[in-house]
Amino acid sequence: EIEIRTRLGMERARVARSESGRAADVDSLELYDDIMRATESLREVVMGSEVCEERFEENLRRSVRFLEDALRMYGPQKIAIAFNGGKDATVILHLYRAVLARFLTENNDLSVTANAFHAMYLTQNDEFDDVDQFVQWCADKYQLDLTRQAGGYLNGLSKYLQTHGITAFVMGTRRSDPDGSDLFPFTPSSPNYPSFMRVNPILHWRYGDVWHFLRRFRLPYCALYDQ
Repeated sequence: EIEIRTRLGMERARVARSESGRAADVDSLELYDDIMRATESLREVVMGSEVCEERFEENLRRSVRFLEDALRMYGPQKIAIAFNGGKDATVILHLYRAVLARFLTENNDLSVTANAFHAMYLTQNDEFDDVDQFVQWCADKYQLDLTRQAGGYLNGLSKYLQTHGITAFVMGTRRSDPDGSDLFPFTPSSPNYPSFMRVNPILHWRYGDVWHFLRRFRLPYCALYDQ
């Protein structure tokens, strides 16, 4: 583990190191390049793991394509990620920041980088301190336009949409989740919810893919997972 300090109250927080033993501090554009290089090599099999490299890298390529499509259709100012510090949401954070950085660079729009990375954190009264501090650490490090939204899922989501003009949410839902079996990579919100598009770029990922991604690219995740 490494200890970091957040700007909010300068509280101590913990972030897990990768399996390589060093803290990950990868620029988003460099991460994008690393991801794209990985998708060009489809032969290696990870020994001692159920994750087949060929399948993983194809899944990774699809995820990048879904995010690129979302940015092209909605634009960065209309997209937010749902971020709660969990492992799946952390994958979304790293994938989206990489693809967003590439999108802004290709469109010569780096001037809006600081306020183009929208994120909503639905707060809970019983949240672990480590999770809360990890979310804030990520907000500081990756310059998230983070909103801590109270009020529960439906009410909190409704308030966020009303005040931020977001039309698409990038979410960490996977097919094996309770509500994931009937979803598609682009799925409109349910009838009893406000209107927005759910973007599910890792819908096709397995549990092992999540950890393989975080560890292969040596990316920070909440230290609670190592306890």
